[in-house]
Amino acid sequence: MECVNHHGASAVGKCQLCGKPLCADCMNRFQPALCEPCLLSHNESIAKRLIFDIGLTVALFLIVVIAMVLKNPAYFRMGVTLGLMLSCAYWGWQFLSCAPIPVVFTSAQGLGIYFCIKVLLSIFAGFIIAPIQIFKRAKTLYSIHALKQRIEQGKA
Repeated sequence: MECVNHHGASAVGKCQLCGKPLCADCMNRFQPALCEPCLLSHNESIAKRLIFDIGLTVALFLIVVIAMVLKNPAYFRMGVTLGLMLSCAYWGWQFLSCAPIPVVFTSAQGLGIYFCIKVLLSIFAGFIIAPIQIFKRAKTLYSIHALKQRIEQGKA
């Protein structure tokens, strides 16, 4: 069987998504081993998720600021503060959700307390986590875009 990208080169493996045959060079080119169309498709889906996260952060911030200013223009500073708290809480919540949740059978009151504590921790953790995660996502988006350009130019 021949490599889908290099005619005459014998295939030693296959694309992990579509199963197209790949030679040794193509197998080592990307991790996991993917053909170019599958890699571009995979990266596009990742980029959409990253853009969603950043867009949601901006939208949460703007919605709170605009709502506060519409209520009373003097509330602009408070709107900015609350907007930052809410948009950072999104990142803090994601961070805290990575940890396994202990399954405890408790009352509704206990779950309510757990939820309130998690919201407060999300806000505080978000102020630290949000800038780091936004920077990482922007860097990843840039890398995805640069790789796509290199593939389209035949340099990857």
